[in-house]
Amino acid sequence: MPDSAITFTSVSRRFLEIHEAAGVWKTPDTASAYRAAFSLFKELVGDRPVNSYTSEDALKFRERLQELPTGWKRNKALRDLPFEDARKLEPKLSMAVVRIRLLAVNSLFEYAKTKKFSQMNIFENYQIK
Repeated sequence: MPDSAITFTSVSRRFLEIHEAAGVWKTPDTASAYRAAFSLFKELVGDRPVNSYTSEDALKFRERLQELPTGWKRNKALRDLPFEDARKLEPKLSMAVVRIRLLAVNSLFEYAKTKKFSQMNIFENYQIK
């Protein structure tokens, strides 16, 4: 039975620790990209028990990613803007960046499912192009 109390933050921390310790990623940039994706997911969808997310949350994440301006959290001038204000700015994240963020979060939910922290990967019926 899944641990209903383990949060997205806890699972993401474990996921990053395991992958970094195993040397799975060839560059530090890969770990940074995963961290950025996980941070965006928490900000855009919320941090709660990993088993409570649904496929609607996956869709919400994708839709909100597509509305984000480039550099939202990296650019000092944009960093503190709430999502509702940031989404009005241009240019938007490229589809390549959106895809990378989706794939990163998908891999975390697959890990959560494998480790029985969640009953499903919320992206499993979702085609990421």
